[in-house]
Amino acid sequence: MLYDAFPAFITDSFVQLPYSISVTQFGPDFGAPPLAWGDPAGAAAVTAITASTIRSGLPNGLTLASLLAAGGAPPNVTGFPTKLITPQVQEWNLSIQEALDSKSKLTVSYTGNHGVHEVYPDSLLNASAGTAGVPSTYVAGLPTSTPDSRFGTYTEFYSGAVSNHNDLTASYSRRMSAGLVLNAAYTWAHSLDEISNGGLLSYGVTAILGQINPLSLKANNYGNADYDIRNAFNANYVWTVPSHFDSRPMRAVFGGWIFSENFVARSGLPYTVTDGTTSISNATTNGQQPLVPAEALGPAQQGCKTGYSQCFNSAEFTGLTGLGFFPSQMRNQYRGPGFFNSDFSFGKNFNLTERFKLNIGANLYNIFNHPNFQNPDRTWTSSTCSTPGTGNLQGTCGQITGQAAPPTGPYGSFFNGLPAGRVGQLQGKITF
Repeated sequence: MLYDAFPAFITDSFVQLPYSISVTQFGPDFGAPPLAWGDPAGAAAVTAITASTIRSGLPNGLTLASLLAAGGAPPNVTGFPTKLITPQVQEWNLSIQEALDSKSKLTVSYTGNHGVHEVYPDSLLNASAGTAGVPSTYVAGLPTSTPDSRFGTYTEFYSGAVSNHNDLTASYSRRMSAGLVLNAAYTWAHSLDEISNGGLLSYGVTAILGQINPLSLKANNYGNADYDIRNAFNANYVWTVPSHFDSRPMRAVFGGWIFSENFVARSGLPYTVTDGTTSISNATTNGQQPLVPAEALGPAQQGCKTGYSQCFNSAEFTGLTGLGFFPSQMRNQYRGPGFFNSDFSFGKNFNLTERFKLNIGANLYNIFNHPNFQNPDRTWTSSTCSTPGTGNLQGTCGQITGQAAPPTGPYGSFFNGLPAGRVGQLQGKITF
């Protein structure tokens, strides 16, 4: 059992001002006068006036009207209703290892864990949806007008979410034999939670960062974790070429080269099909607009592999407005495309002198130039939005629109903006 530190990003906000006020300025592209930052009466001046109004108005009873007149907006409030509890993780594991021969072994291991008191945000406390007097626009659990119009989003953090994880891994390892080292592993896993990463950091492009149902966290949030990878295979090898040349120059040039390669293959990441016909106000969570799941009518998962895939059938969903109850779709029940990548490297050290050595080599990232894709556009807008139209190869929902960046590249690991295709890198260095 272990305890995880409560996220400092949240606790820091509690010892500062309990609210934030956004200042929005529009330029000519949106029909407003020009706002030049270099102009003494331009955007910088407007921002300064707004900040001054807020600072001087707070001790003297700042009103919403004076705040709006100064260019501000209703303040967003963050708080917590009761005491916050340190997140706790209970973990257990079992491992069995068998030597196959003097240089190789097979390992089968199981790991499980259960998390409690995990942090999650609820940003629906001051939210509203629908139009008063128009039942077809109502959203179950939400009022049709903002409960307190003096404020924007009101977010409360709780420490009551739970998570569960189980995985089974079979791995094979072979030590140096004829210059070759080999490792391979297959993992089956299942991760479930009510919120991933505390709703603070988005894993992938389709993560939902807050509470979905205004009446209950568990009702819609408890589902596959954002990083629930059901099947994963990883392998790597390192081969040092043996030197069998009698000639010293031949041995120096052709012997001792080192080749290595890694392979990563996994199944797709989960996502939630959301209702694009429903609008909820005052419910932004960490910069993400409120996302409400569409109501699932039947099995909707379809093949999801390439940029021409229609990953779900829009005819198997209906919208939220006028439904009469909150959608029953659980979070992260649909799957995006899988992922495959392989990086290859080779190099050799040359002795220039007794003290100086020259290393030359190359790295080939995504050596097979295999395309990998992000999760599809998950926003449902109609029962036919996934159906290709006249002259279109794709519909307007359920299609893949972007490539997934590889985990490694010439600029480092998990670097934003890594190119998705094959990239080669030559390297040379002198050590002494």
